[in-house]
Amino acid sequence: MFVESFLPAFWQVLVELSPSLLLGLLVAGLMHVCLPTGFVHRGLIDRARAAASVSRESAECRSGAQGSGYDSSAFRVQCEACD
Repeated sequence: MFVESFLPAFWQVLVELSPSLLLGLLVAGLMHVCLPTGFVHRGLIDRARAAASVSRESAECRSGAQGSGYDSSAFRVQCEACD
C-alpha cells in the first residue's frame, strides 16, 4: 500500500524537478569547462577569511578582549597552495 502510493508520487516529483536539475547540471558543466582551475576555491577562501575576521572582531567587541587567540595561518597555507 505504501509503495503503491509512494512510487507514483516520487515519479511525479522527479518529472517536475527534472528541468531544474538538468539546467543546474548544464550550468555546473559550463562553469567547469569555462572557469580557470581554482577560481571558485580562491573566492571561497577569501569569503572565509573575511567572515573569520568579522566574527573575530565582533567577539572581541563583545568580550572586551584585545586578542581572541585566532590563528589565521591555516587560511594562508590553503590560499598559498591554490596560487
